[in-house]
Amino acid sequence: MKKLGALGPLLWTALTANLLALSIQYVSLKPYGISLLYWVNAHKDLYALSAGILFCILLGFGALVNNYYFAIIVFTALIGALDFGQYHKLRILGEPIYPWDLNQLKNMKEMLQIVRNMVSPGLLIAAALLVVIALAATFRIPRKRLKLPLRAAFLTIAVLVVFACTHLQNSAFAKPLEKLGAADYHWNQQQNYLENGFMLAFLDNLGAKMQNQPADYSEAAMAQIVQKYGQTTNASATASGTQEQPNIVYVMDESLFDPTRLTGITFSEDPMANFHEYQNTYATGYSLSPTFGGGTSNVEFEALTGLNMSFMNEGAVPYQQILAKKNSFPSLVSMLKSRGYETTAVHPFDKTFYNRNRVYPVLGFDQFISQDDIKYKDKLSPNGYISDMSAVKQVVDVLNSGDQPHFVHLVTMQNHLPIAEGMNGPNTIQVSGLSGSGQTEMESYAQSVKETDKAVQYLVDSIQQLKRPTIVVVFGDHLPALQDQTYADHLSAATPEQKQQFLHETPLLIAANYPLQDKNLGTIAPSFFGPLVFELTGQQLPPYYQLLDNVRKQLPGIGPNLYVDANNVASLSLNDEQKQLLHDYELVQYDLLYGRGYAASLLK
Repeated sequence: MKKLGALGPLLWTALTANLLALSIQYVSLKPYGISLLYWVNAHKDLYALSAGILFCILLGFGALVNNYYFAIIVFTALIGALDFGQYHKLRILGEPIYPWDLNQLKNMKEMLQIVRNMVSPGLLIAAALLVVIALAATFRIPRKRLKLPLRAAFLTIAVLVVFACTHLQNSAFAKPLEKLGAADYHWNQQQNYLENGFMLAFLDNLGAKMQNQPADYSEAAMAQIVQKYGQTTNASATASGTQEQPNIVYVMDESLFDPTRLTGITFSEDPMANFHEYQNTYATGYSLSPTFGGGTSNVEFEALTGLNMSFMNEGAVPYQQILAKKNSFPSLVSMLKSRGYETTAVHPFDKTFYNRNRVYPVLGFDQFISQDDIKYKDKLSPNGYISDMSAVKQVVDVLNSGDQPHFVHLVTMQNHLPIAEGMNGPNTIQVSGLSGSGQTEMESYAQSVKETDKAVQYLVDSIQQLKRPTIVVVFGDHLPALQDQTYADHLSAATPEQKQQFLHETPLLIAANYPLQDKNLGTIAPSFFGPLVFELTGQQLPPYYQLLDNVRKQLPGIGPNLYVDANNVASLSLNDEQKQLLHDYELVQYDLLYGRGYAASLLK
């Protein structure tokens, strides 16, 4: 070691950077069955770039702490944790780790609760032993301290490299990287990570916008849209409307899916008996979720703002990337608040998840009841989450308080991952058509859904006792991340359109304590819940909702790479008229999120 002198730390840093680059790329490719050697051979320049990026970051970190061996140990541990998260997120949700996912590290305790079945005690013990051995070795190895000018130079190099890689949409930085094979794949994050490599894709996302500016965005273009929709005749009042301002309740139920839709699988009893019975009494259909297996806040974003994730770059998380940085943002919540509503959010989990404690006030909520504040804390097992029944009881209490109309938005937790036997009580439903772990998983999930079905019945029965007109919208945020084979058997003969539609449709129920005209809702995106509820309650639609309503009547289901028309026909493409309609929608969305607010008058 002494013979290497000052070169020792640099050589160890270079070796470590290469090994870490290989490790993170290996776990990024393994879920797809792609060979690491094949990828490196096909992307030699990009692999060298990934290793170079890690080398420069390590160089800067080592200069910062002035101990390269300590820096190597710490950085190896961090990349190891990133490897673990990348592999399991890809395997379960089919999407990579994004920079904004790191915001959830502040919820480490809750995150460990969610992934507890993925981490074995042996893995934890092995990791702890490695850390102890590595740290002991670090302080036994002689180290060469760098002089201040050299440390400053290494830090500067690291900062410049990271800055360049986070500004690839700037042509000055993009052109040199294009020669190495890098390309802009923000519209497809899977391809972004597979083609550019984890390190470049991850850093590039740090500087990327959620939505690109449309080429024709201008004050004149927005003025035309304002004129077009600002003068639209309001046709919201219907025979099912109410004279008194009604209570409005959203129940976004975690991972709620109707498992009886799966062919070849039978259940000893219907886990959604009440839900199915309500098809004869209330309005039912399907919500077209923009996500699968996760990404709850994006569904919530659509339902509360009327904006749509299909216009955004893949992997975008508006709550964390933009709303948490604003002081206010127009939403269904703020509209109702301006009309005299008390607005309450209920989420029986950590309030900082997805920055909800910061985002909810931005959207206009007066009150946020989290797991710290909720009155009812019952769980279906000691290892489970606060039950759906406890959550809806809290909602009923809110509805019974005060004299003003209420808007209550509930996001449940009961059915969240992991789906494990006994998580929500003993399995009482037997499943046929699956075997092994797939059967146990489905029986456990069916038990969870059965308990949710009871909670929905309690809520629907409870609103019948209220004097004020009340309407409840119940929908699943996304399908559960069940074993691939469970879905594959059902979708074996499906077309691409049918497959996409099925994997993004969750149950939708609109119940009220007064008659509703429309019983068959078809498939509808959460973005359009606001204008739909306004119509069903006879409330005046602002021009923005009139725009959304025009879109809904032609394309009620809009999701990433999928469109469902008014006849419930799914398609992967649009005709010219539909393209123009959606382009108006896209321009308004960009104007609200990133633009100059030219269309603000549409919101009034």
